[in-house]
Amino acid sequence: MTNFLKTNAEGKSVLEYGCGTGSLINLLLGARAQKTTGIDISEVAIGQAKQKYEKEVATGKVSFQVMDAEALEFADSTFDLICGKSILHHLDLMNTRFYSRTCTWPRNIFNKLNCIIFD
Repeated sequence: MTNFLKTNAEGKSVLEYGCGTGSLINLLLGARAQKTTGIDISEVAIGQAKQKYEKEVATGKVSFQVMDAEALEFADSTFDLICGKSILHHLDLMNTRFYSRTCTWPRNIFNKLNCIIFD
């Protein structure tokens, strides 16, 4: 996953599922992602992430939100790339609607394998 993100995140709007305190943010910043949004259900983790990346949040390059990954609040076509590290086992994938609510390709998202990457 790391190599994929380093190669493919440049200029992209990226959503990190279950970001915790920002587990992939440094990698995405180094890969020159245009904008990175991290979500996590933990208010404590999001608070720590905002403190940890205070400069990047202030510039608008990075944002963090407390959000349930199974009930996303983003409009369609918001992100070019979705990634997550050690998150899938926490999700009920039948209820997780990221394929229809977040990606550039709101239909048949699983056919676009370069859009979603989880580790």
